[in-house]
Amino acid sequence: MKINHKKVEPKPNSYGKCPLCSGRVLSKCGEVNVWHWAHFKAENCDSWYEPESYWHLRWKMTFGKEHSEIVIKKEEKWHIADILTENDVIIELQNSPIQQNIIRKREEFYGERMIWVINGIHFKHNLCF
Repeated sequence: MKINHKKVEPKPNSYGKCPLCSGRVLSKCGEVNVWHWAHFKAENCDSWYEPESYWHLRWKMTFGKEHSEIVIKKEEKWHIADILTENDVIIELQNSPIQQNIIRKREEFYGERMIWVINGIHFKHNLCF
């Protein structure tokens, strides 16, 4: 989220502008969920939006706030990529189950320079070493 053209993390009682729709957003900074920005209305302007987990946030911050939540526009469509590296590689982070058709749509939109990082903790017992 940007405030005064500078990317900032949510802090209690803060307001900003959505980088996609320019709608007004507010910080959500409680004790239960990960601190995040949210639209005033319950809707989200990116149809691929998913609630952010602590795992997701930590991965994004590994690359720094300037490389996370980057608006990608192609033709008349736009989405927020989790991470855009300095080498223009898009990294999508997935912590929860996702439908195959959604995977396909994201890969088609972002193109060949896109990779997935998946939290495998929930199915690690299915792996053989």
